[in-house]
Amino acid sequence: MAAGPAARACATVLASTIRVMLDQLSAWVGTAVDLVLVILGFSLIIVLHELGHFLAARWAGIRVLAFAVGFGPAVLSFRKGLGWRRGSSEAEVHRILTDESARAAHGPGTIGTTEYRLNALPFGGYVKMLGQEDARPTAVSSDPDSFTQVPVWKRMVVISAGVAMNMLIAAVLFVAVFMVGRRTEPAKIGVVAPGLPAATAVAENGVALGVTPPGLRSGDEVLSVNGRKPDSFNDLMLAAVMDRRGNPVELEVKREGVPQPLVFRIIPKEDRASRMLQLGLAPAFSGQVETAPTRYGRKEIARQLLLTPLAGVRPGMTIKSIGGRATGAATVHALNDAIVAAAGATVRTVFTDNVDQLPGPDVTFEFRAQPELQAAPILVESDFQVEMTHLLGLVPVLSVDTVQTAGEKAGLLAGDIFVQIGSVEWPSVPEGIAEIRRNKHKAVRVVVLRKNGGDLNEVDLGAVPVSGAGTVGFRPDDTARTSALVTAWPSLPAPKDEGATSARSGASLSIPRGSRIVKVDNEPVGSLDQLMGVLRRRTAAGGPAAVTLTIQLPLAGAAPAEDTVAWTIPEADVKALQGLSWVSPLSPGLFEPVQFTLKASNPAQAVGMGLRETHRVMISTYLTFARLLQGSIKVEHLKGPVGIAHIGTIIAGKGLIWLMFFMALISVNLAVVNFLPIPIADGGLFVFLCYEQITGKPVSPAVQNAATLAGLALIVGMFLLVTYNDIAAFFGG
Repeated sequence: MAAGPAARACATVLASTIRVMLDQLSAWVGTAVDLVLVILGFSLIIVLHELGHFLAARWAGIRVLAFAVGFGPAVLSFRKGLGWRRGSSEAEVHRILTDESARAAHGPGTIGTTEYRLNALPFGGYVKMLGQEDARPTAVSSDPDSFTQVPVWKRMVVISAGVAMNMLIAAVLFVAVFMVGRRTEPAKIGVVAPGLPAATAVAENGVALGVTPPGLRSGDEVLSVNGRKPDSFNDLMLAAVMDRRGNPVELEVKREGVPQPLVFRIIPKEDRASRMLQLGLAPAFSGQVETAPTRYGRKEIARQLLLTPLAGVRPGMTIKSIGGRATGAATVHALNDAIVAAAGATVRTVFTDNVDQLPGPDVTFEFRAQPELQAAPILVESDFQVEMTHLLGLVPVLSVDTVQTAGEKAGLLAGDIFVQIGSVEWPSVPEGIAEIRRNKHKAVRVVVLRKNGGDLNEVDLGAVPVSGAGTVGFRPDDTARTSALVTAWPSLPAPKDEGATSARSGASLSIPRGSRIVKVDNEPVGSLDQLMGVLRRRTAAGGPAAVTLTIQLPLAGAAPAEDTVAWTIPEADVKALQGLSWVSPLSPGLFEPVQFTLKASNPAQAVGMGLRETHRVMISTYLTFARLLQGSIKVEHLKGPVGIAHIGTIIAGKGLIWLMFFMALISVNLAVVNFLPIPIADGGLFVFLCYEQITGKPVSPAVQNAATLAGLALIVGMFLLVTYNDIAAFFGG
């Protein structure tokens, strides 16, 4: 008997649900495996660190009581003369040593002094030496083979051996990575953010070479960073982040059509969102749409692409033709250049599948450039800035781009337009963000306009909770591209270093908040984008221009009330308007970055690259602490165990070579941090030994105890702080 339509529909839904669950399960299993690999790799680095101490102690003639892998009670142990035991053999050894007959049965010297343990929590490890305990400085021993009885210089070697082992491990891992090769982004400029240092810097030798426009450009190849040849684009980022505040980063740049390299000296600027120094650059992106190694990952990317101008393209597809011309290996930058050059006309673009994926039909798009609008930096808080879009002072209303988990729970949907947030009606982007941040740990009333069919209906979401980080769970956008809704210029300051924002005569017009501009003179407009195009045409002759805006007053019912506003646009605003250009709707971040294989040509070169990378990472780690004290790097930028595990899981998903590279970075960082002059760390113990070597007597137990407690408090406090920051960042804070 044939199944009915309802049964077939249920079966289809069930099959689809099972596929989704299996995809999610596969993704979770993959992530769990990557996390286990990161934890095991981190633990192995710690064990090898302790192995360095162990080998040096044996060389120095110090009695090692235990070499343990993991913490907690012993699960399995081995001791020379006794063999393998379940649990620890310490009790058995004590019984043998205190029982004369048992001692005689084993014979003198047949039982080893060192117990090798596998403990219940196999994460990390430790070495226990006679007369040396980090947490108990007074636990000394007078035995000749104890830690305190060997010469000071030998103890220095023992204390330093763990750090030396970490540096050696890192060097070996780096050599292995460079022998095989690691995929990374070349030192080539892909995106230059407008208004940021890289976009405004002037080449020192530009006039001599015939280059007068300021800024770096997409396609520029960076030949040197502060005099050193960069291995990858990451070197540019690190140079900015690690720079002393106010110091320039010197870039030597090769530009197509310019006979000699251009020299730029660019002073990084603090990004007010991340609070890190930046140049305002992004790497080059390819013509391949973003993809993922797993089916679940590709489905997630496809779902995100539905919210972009690439809705309908499949992850991994590449640009096949632009404007009817085959492209070969075209990048998204070439596509964006073609879209901008079309100045509002459509550019027909075809995407095709890669040969290594299941073939599918080509996808064709008609892309059109959007008119460029102005951007004004606004301080939401003293240390938090946002860029507000506007058109000669006409400000769009805050809307929802994408929704996160907290926003979904609150009832927000993508595309919602905010009528009210707290006490602010028709908020602009900075006003809405400021009102939300003012109500951390509280709730704000939220009212939105939501599209229902062809109509916009007002929806009251009631009191929406605000997180401790000042968020309600959405990515902000504005109505500039979709509507001609306008609100007032925010009564919030601009950053002091930005100067006064000019060319904004529209801010002084008497237009009520939430009004919609529907006409310029008699020409209808539907968005600020369209308004910009109309105004450009009407002011093409230059000089002051007079226009009449027809506005629809906010929420005026079934028959909206209209009003007119006369606007005389001054000459400065006309110049600013005519200076605006076109922008592509495509974000390069939707595409895979351009990559190459960074690989040594022979073993000798791999060794050299490995040693240089080890040295570079070590210096960068020390500079991190220096910049932390100077303020150009903040405490929230440091990563604790949660953050390291999260980043490590992402990196492990890129493959074994990336995981090895990450472990090498961790090994160097562990060495540097462990050798800082902090009591209870190896560096602090080394300082005590230096004092003992100089004065001929050890640091007093009271001072050691006090210093140990202070060091322990510092480490625990820092651990809790970075862990809190990691968790807050992980959950969207």
